[in-house]
Amino acid sequence: MKNILVISSLIVLTLLAACSSVTDKQATSDDGKSVTTSSSTTTNKQPTTKAHAELLDERAYQGDELAAIKVINQRVSAFNERNVDNYAAAYTSDAASGIDQNIFQEMKTTITKLTTPKFIVVTKDGISVFVHESYQDSSFGPEGDTLYTLMKVDGKWKISGTD
Repeated sequence: MKNILVISSLIVLTLLAACSSVTDKQATSDDGKSVTTSSSTTTNKQPTTKAHAELLDERAYQGDELAAIKVINQRVSAFNERNVDNYAAAYTSDAASGIDQNIFQEMKTTITKLTTPKFIVVTKDGISVFVHESYQDSSFGPEGDTLYTLMKVDGKWKISGTD
Protein backbone atom coordinates (compact mmCIF):
# COMPACT_ATOMS: atom_id res chain seq x y z
CA MET A 1 0.00 0.00 0.00
CA LYS A 2 2.86 2.38 0.88
CA ASN A 3 4.45 1.68 -2.50
CA ILE A 4 1.28 2.60 -4.34
CA LEU A 5 0.99 5.84 -2.36
CA VAL A 6 4.59 6.86 -3.04
CA ILE A 7 4.47 6.16 -6.80
CA SER A 8 1.05 7.75 -7.06
CA SER A 9 2.44 10.82 -5.32
CA LEU A 10 5.43 10.97 -7.70
CA ILE A 11 3.18 10.65 -10.73
CA VAL A 12 0.68 13.20 -9.46
CA LEU A 13 3.44 15.69 -8.64
CA THR A 14 4.94 15.28 -12.11
CA LEU A 15 1.56 15.72 -13.77
CA LEU A 16 0.61 18.64 -11.55
CA ALA A 17 3.79 20.34 -12.63
CA ALA A 18 2.41 20.10 -16.15
CA CYS A 19 -0.54 22.22 -15.03
CA SER A 20 1.56 25.01 -13.68
CA SER A 21 3.10 27.57 -15.93
CA VAL A 22 5.60 30.31 -15.47
CA THR A 23 4.23 33.68 -16.50
CA ASP A 24 7.51 34.86 -17.98
CA LYS A 25 7.97 32.06 -20.51
CA GLN A 26 11.09 32.31 -22.56
CA ALA A 27 11.21 31.67 -26.27
CA THR A 28 13.51 28.90 -27.28
CA SER A 29 15.69 29.06 -30.33
CA ASP A 30 17.76 26.57 -32.25
CA ASP A 31 20.89 27.51 -30.35
CA GLY A 32 21.97 23.99 -29.47
CA LYS A 33 20.19 23.83 -26.10
CA SER A 34 18.35 20.59 -26.87
CA VAL A 35 19.01 17.40 -28.76
CA THR A 36 16.74 14.67 -30.08
CA THR A 37 17.25 11.11 -28.92
CA SER A 38 15.36 7.90 -29.26
CA SER A 39 15.59 4.42 -27.85
CA SER A 40 13.64 1.21 -27.99
CA THR A 41 15.38 -0.96 -25.41
CA THR A 42 14.46 -1.75 -21.85
CA THR A 43 16.11 -3.82 -19.15
CA ASN A 44 12.96 -5.03 -17.42
CA LYS A 45 11.67 -7.20 -20.29
CA GLN A 46 8.49 -5.19 -20.68
CA PRO A 47 7.10 -4.42 -24.13
CA THR A 48 9.28 -1.78 -25.71
CA THR A 49 8.00 1.52 -26.99
CA LYS A 50 9.77 3.93 -29.23
CA ALA A 51 9.90 7.23 -27.44
CA HIS A 52 11.31 10.38 -28.93
CA ALA A 53 12.08 13.34 -26.74
CA GLU A 54 14.13 16.45 -27.15
CA LEU A 55 16.37 16.16 -24.13
CA LEU A 56 18.55 18.84 -22.58
CA ASP A 57 21.89 19.22 -24.38
CA GLU A 58 24.48 17.83 -21.98
CA ARG A 59 27.28 19.54 -23.93
CA ALA A 60 26.07 22.92 -22.64
CA TYR A 61 26.86 22.09 -18.98
CA GLN A 62 29.73 21.00 -16.77
CA GLY A 63 30.39 19.84 -13.23
CA ASP A 64 27.43 19.33 -10.92
CA GLU A 65 25.04 21.04 -13.35
CA LEU A 66 26.03 18.48 -16.03
CA ALA A 67 25.47 15.64 -13.58
CA ALA A 68 21.99 16.99 -12.77
CA ILE A 69 21.10 17.36 -16.47
CA LYS A 70 22.21 13.77 -17.13
CA VAL A 71 19.97 12.44 -14.34
CA ILE A 72 16.98 14.47 -15.59
CA ASN A 73 17.55 13.19 -19.14
CA GLN A 74 17.81 9.63 -17.79
CA ARG A 75 14.51 10.03 -15.94
CA VAL A 76 12.67 11.37 -18.99
CA SER A 77 14.05 8.70 -21.34
CA ALA A 78 13.16 5.92 -18.90
CA PHE A 79 9.71 7.44 -18.30
CA ASN A 80 8.93 7.54 -22.02
CA GLU A 81 10.25 4.00 -22.54
CA ARG A 82 8.33 2.78 -19.47
CA ASN A 83 11.60 1.30 -18.20
CA VAL A 84 10.90 1.13 -14.49
CA ASP A 85 14.44 0.00 -13.62
CA ASN A 86 16.16 2.97 -15.29
CA TYR A 87 13.45 5.32 -14.01
CA ALA A 88 13.96 4.18 -10.42
CA ALA A 89 17.76 4.42 -10.83
CA ALA A 90 17.42 8.18 -11.38
CA TYR A 91 15.85 8.61 -7.93
CA THR A 92 17.09 8.26 -4.36
CA SER A 93 16.12 4.94 -2.81
CA ASP A 94 13.54 6.66 -0.60
CA ALA A 95 11.89 8.37 -3.57
CA ALA A 96 12.03 5.24 -5.75
CA SER A 97 10.85 2.75 -3.14
CA GLY A 98 7.19 3.22 -4.00
CA ILE A 99 7.29 2.91 -7.77
CA ASP A 100 4.53 0.51 -8.80
CA GLN A 101 5.39 -1.14 -12.11
CA ASN A 102 1.74 -1.68 -13.10
CA ILE A 103 0.80 1.99 -12.64
CA PHE A 104 4.02 3.05 -14.36
CA GLN A 105 3.35 0.84 -17.40
CA GLU A 106 -0.28 2.01 -17.74
CA MET A 107 0.54 5.70 -18.01
CA LYS A 108 -0.23 7.25 -21.40
CA THR A 109 1.63 10.57 -21.00
CA THR A 110 4.86 11.10 -22.95
CA ILE A 111 7.33 13.88 -22.25
CA THR A 112 8.23 15.24 -25.68
CA LYS A 113 10.61 18.11 -25.00
CA LEU A 114 12.76 19.59 -22.24
CA THR A 115 13.89 23.23 -22.43
CA THR A 116 15.09 26.25 -20.45
CA PRO A 117 16.58 24.71 -17.30
CA LYS A 118 16.86 27.32 -14.55
CA PHE A 119 19.21 26.35 -11.74
CA ILE A 120 17.82 27.83 -8.52
CA VAL A 121 20.19 26.23 -5.99
CA VAL A 122 23.53 24.54 -6.62
CA THR A 123 25.46 23.49 -3.51
CA LYS A 124 27.78 20.58 -2.80
CA ASP A 125 24.84 18.62 -1.32
CA GLY A 126 21.78 19.78 -3.24
CA ILE A 127 20.53 21.09 -6.56
CA SER A 128 17.16 22.58 -7.43
CA VAL A 129 16.39 23.25 -11.08
CA PHE A 130 13.22 24.15 -12.98
CA VAL A 131 12.85 22.51 -16.40
CA HIS A 132 10.15 23.40 -18.90
CA GLU A 133 8.50 20.20 -20.21
CA SER A 134 6.17 19.56 -23.12
CA TYR A 135 3.78 16.60 -23.00
CA GLN A 136 1.72 14.40 -25.26
CA ASP A 137 -1.47 12.74 -24.02
CA SER A 138 -1.45 14.49 -20.64
CA SER A 139 -4.77 15.18 -18.98
CA PHE A 140 -3.16 18.19 -17.27
CA GLY A 141 -2.19 20.10 -20.40
CA PRO A 142 0.47 20.25 -23.10
CA GLU A 143 3.28 21.81 -21.05
CA GLY A 144 4.49 22.84 -17.63
CA ASP A 145 7.49 23.55 -15.45
CA THR A 146 8.87 20.83 -13.21
CA LEU A 147 11.06 21.57 -10.20
CA TYR A 148 13.64 18.83 -9.79
CA THR A 149 15.32 18.53 -6.40
CA LEU A 150 18.49 16.47 -6.42
CA MET A 151 20.84 15.29 -3.71
CA LYS A 152 24.13 13.41 -3.64
CA VAL A 153 23.94 9.76 -2.67
CA ASP A 154 27.27 7.92 -2.49
CA GLY A 155 28.85 10.62 -4.64
CA LYS A 156 26.18 10.49 -7.38
CA TRP A 157 23.35 12.95 -8.01
CA LYS A 158 19.87 11.45 -7.65
CA ILE A 159 16.41 12.99 -7.85
CA SER A 160 14.92 13.25 -4.39
CA GLY A 161 11.70 14.88 -5.53
CA THR A 162 9.79 16.63 -8.27
CA ASP A 163 7.15 19.31 -7.97
